[in-house]
Amino acid sequence: MKKVSAIVFLAELFLALTMFVQPIEAQTLTTGTVIGTVTDPSGAAILDATVVLRNRATNSQATQNSNSAGQYTFANVAPGEYQVTVKKVGFRTADVAALTVDVAKSYTLDFKMELGQLAEVVQVEAGARVELQTTDATVGNVLPASEMQSFPALTRQVNELLTLQPGATPTGEITGARSDQSSFTLDGIDVTNNSVGGLGTFAFLPIDSVDEFRVSVANPNAEYGRGAGGQVSLVSRSGTDQYHGSTYWYHQNDNLNANSWDNNRLKLAKPELKDNRFGARAGGPLPFLWHKKTFFFANYEGRRFPGTTSQSRIVPTDALKQGILQFADASGVVRSYNLATSTAIPAALASALVFRRFGI
Repeated sequence: MKKVSAIVFLAELFLALTMFVQPIEAQTLTTGTVIGTVTDPSGAAILDATVVLRNRATNSQATQNSNSAGQYTFANVAPGEYQVTVKKVGFRTADVAALTVDVAKSYTLDFKMELGQLAEVVQVEAGARVELQTTDATVGNVLPASEMQSFPALTRQVNELLTLQPGATPTGEITGARSDQSSFTLDGIDVTNNSVGGLGTFAFLPIDSVDEFRVSVANPNAEYGRGAGGQVSLVSRSGTDQYHGSTYWYHQNDNLNANSWDNNRLKLAKPELKDNRFGARAGGPLPFLWHKKTFFFANYEGRRFPGTTSQSRIVPTDALKQGILQFADASGVVRSYNLATSTAIPAALASALVFRRFGI
């Protein structure tokens, strides 16, 4: 029985890992596109040129052959650093060593092959034209993980970075649209909290677990058709073929803050405030299991937030605590009534409320 249980456990583990690492298709909201044309020195299209797109972080690659018009298209490309290589018998191999694919962006990378031996390699630089968005008119900024970690964010969530975009307000309105018209997608999944609007999401989105962040502030594509505000595309981090990780701790202390003006005027001490946000992240290849073909990434974040808050409340006067009602009558004279002995309280109180209600 123990042997059968062990086999069942291993089978379930294999199935879970297979489902976990299986690539998700049609995530057009968070993936990029690489397109281009392969031509010879005269400008004529080259048929069946082999185009290889290799992810430099995981060494995974995709291969396509150019069509009769010399065109190739890589859709649903996960954000990251890529190497693009083009080969064709009778031509030198063309190679782009570094192409950065950002979330929800398209790249046009054309190759003009040179005559020569296949073993000869020509290094091609990806110029400014590659970044030019010619497949759509979406306007927006992309923030990579290296930059996101440097931005000030009180809650350490990427939601706050929406307010730093051009055309955004501190409360989440984008280019004139209402705050509840913005949408958030994480790896192609809608995580917008429609009941809250603004910067609200169903999922907690710590900065250290997000790889890229992009906000489209104008001319969104059809896949963003749910709202007219900012369209936020997020890509979660993933492991690479090398181990990387970090630990962090963000601390806020009332001993480092000044007291408020009201507290100083009322001779009140500063309220206690101790805000601790801490966590760790790590990623890399799974050891002893499909070496450098299966990767993991994990991020844990916790918060400890002891503190006090000042509240303003209406409290009874010293006279009322002793059972004595005091209020002004119609002539403005302050009358006092003892709840224990007076019998004229109901009529006097009703009269005072009428005079106060109508301003008599």
